[in-house]
Amino acid sequence: MAPRPQEDATQKSNYGSVATTGDSYDEEEQQLLPTPLVVQRQEEEQARQTRKMTGLFLLGILVLAGVTVWGVSHANRPSSGSSMILMDDDSSSTTTTATTDRSSRYSTSGQGISLFVSSPDQDLGLQGTHREEDATPSAIWGDKAQQGPLPTNDWYLNLVSHRAASRPDESTRAYSTPYIVDTAADANMMGIRLHWPVVKASSINVQMVDDFKNAVTLGTLDLAAPVADNDSSSAGPAYQVDPDYPYSNLGVSLKWGDDDAYMKTSIVRGMPFATMKYASGVLPSLFSFNAPASKPVVDGGKSKMECGVLSGPDKEGRTISHGTTTTVQKELSLHFVNSDFTWMLFFSDPVQVECGVTEADDIHVAEFQLNVKSVKGDDEPLLVRLALADQCTTGHSNIHEHCEERNAMDDSDGYVDLLRKYTQYATNPKVSMVYPQEDDEEQTAFVSFDWSPALDDDDSSDDDVARIDVAEDEIETEESQNMMMFALPHQQDKLKDDKDVEITDYCIHSFHGKTCLVIGKKWNLSQDLSQPQSFTARRPPMASAIPLLAKALATDIQKKIPANLQIGAADTYFSGKFLAKIARTIMVAEELKQLAKGGDAVKALGYENVTAADLEESVSAAANANLPSDEAVEKAVNGLKQAVQVWMEDGDAMYVYDKSWGGLVNCGCNYTAKDSTGHCSNSYPNCPALFSVNEDFGNGTWIL
Repeated sequence: MAPRPQEDATQKSNYGSVATTGDSYDEEEQQLLPTPLVVQRQEEEQARQTRKMTGLFLLGILVLAGVTVWGVSHANRPSSGSSMILMDDDSSSTTTTATTDRSSRYSTSGQGISLFVSSPDQDLGLQGTHREEDATPSAIWGDKAQQGPLPTNDWYLNLVSHRAASRPDESTRAYSTPYIVDTAADANMMGIRLHWPVVKASSINVQMVDDFKNAVTLGTLDLAAPVADNDSSSAGPAYQVDPDYPYSNLGVSLKWGDDDAYMKTSIVRGMPFATMKYASGVLPSLFSFNAPASKPVVDGGKSKMECGVLSGPDKEGRTISHGTTTTVQKELSLHFVNSDFTWMLFFSDPVQVECGVTEADDIHVAEFQLNVKSVKGDDEPLLVRLALADQCTTGHSNIHEHCEERNAMDDSDGYVDLLRKYTQYATNPKVSMVYPQEDDEEQTAFVSFDWSPALDDDDSSDDDVARIDVAEDEIETEESQNMMMFALPHQQDKLKDDKDVEITDYCIHSFHGKTCLVIGKKWNLSQDLSQPQSFTARRPPMASAIPLLAKALATDIQKKIPANLQIGAADTYFSGKFLAKIARTIMVAEELKQLAKGGDAVKALGYENVTAADLEESVSAAANANLPSDEAVEKAVNGLKQAVQVWMEDGDAMYVYDKSWGGLVNCGCNYTAKDSTGHCSNSYPNCPALFSVNEDFGNGTWIL
């Protein structure tokens, strides 16, 4: 491996998404989208120029490291030894040759082409690559794979991975909050499994834990799994990303079947229930590894189902005998042993259903299946909603934490009433941002979550609304058109002043904290922009700390950038960390030097959270400190500039444009170390970072 910066020499390159093992699932919290820089006051501009320039260098470093992780580590993680095919746009040759001098494309005078609005290969002169099949987007993407850049780090990507396309299992799942959803349907069914996890924490981690046998599968037996032909070891995916709905940061829609007979669902962040849509004779089935603790309750207690005997599976699948077919107008309540879960199943039209339980000496090892035999109604698609109503119905759950969390919801009956009342579901939620105008008195931006845009489009149909038959006096028209979704704590904080939504007291504990139901079709999350964004804090360093900072700066500002970084012959991850440290060092030096000047220079720093006395002490301490000279800071800036720009100009390890995914990735480097003349012995199209992605995460450099 190529030499790394000294302070990173002992670090292991084991970075990436948190591993999922056994019955646990870890994930990072979704954050608000970033807001743009607010235009700074004219009188501050000159004083902040140097710090802003350094900040841009830092941003560039983060972009370089970020696009590498984005394009390399998350692009379906091709296995070691995978290869790629390099083709031009008309596929007439194996390589795309860029004749433009790339160094001329990036002008430091502001005359160059913007990286973020230009074609990477045509405008910026980057080489373009197409990956081989095992490193391309999975077949689940369908036609959407050709419609633009694909997400490579969204929370639901396990549902559209190559594993999900060929052999979905517990790893092909996503945490929608509060449910965990996977596509490993049980009992020869096509569909989804819905899990309800609990939070477990230790001194070293926080996990969402569930028992897969407590999950419920919602799907169908009417759509057969794809069968592999004689020339293929893979049968292809059982489902695809729904071509009828766009995906977004908030969710993705999946479809089984064809344009006529199909089943489809939308997996959306914060959904309080799962919704499955069935069309053209495709009928629902539900399966659980747990048997009912009591007879299924029909329509709020009007009757109870008599289940028959569930047998199989065999060549014909599972069969139910000696059962009674029951008419369900609106809903079923299912309470299971072992988990002690009570699930609610809602139907948009009256249905005829049957249920069966396997024969067993111990009810705790029996299994359950429910099949819809027919639908009473018109030819419109049937909508089925599945929601957990109670995670500890009698206090005897096999995971005792469920009972602890159940007690956090004071009114479980009221929660079920909300599930009955708000029947709409999101199919293609949209995220947008609204920024204030320059002359607006309040400098507030809004991140908007539009949960139900399909219902507002002119070409939408009533199929996107669960058609629950209720009397007009039971549900007001306006309420029936509303929606409810779970909101994370930071989202609730931003929504508290939004008059168009209602934050309810129906809350659960999720991975991210107290997660509550919010009623409203559109959320506007406010973000205060009244304070200019800055790389400095709103208060100065403490006077007592400034001598220590000055002592550290004297050494750090002189830190030499390794030779291999200067020529772009290093991994982008660790070099990015090293250059980011230099950028931060420069910014600390600039702040202290400006603080030492006192007067207007201090005012330009925009300090607020400090008393006049403390500020005076900090100014005095900075003035008396032995700070780096202007020449030393300028030399560090020039070195940083060269080390950043080399990646996009003539660096040994060049960036290439990944045409399969739509992102920028680093080619990688086979490093030949010969004292100070070390260099990359490979060149495009020989890109080790693309051939051996999993060998060394975040690190495209190898020693020869």
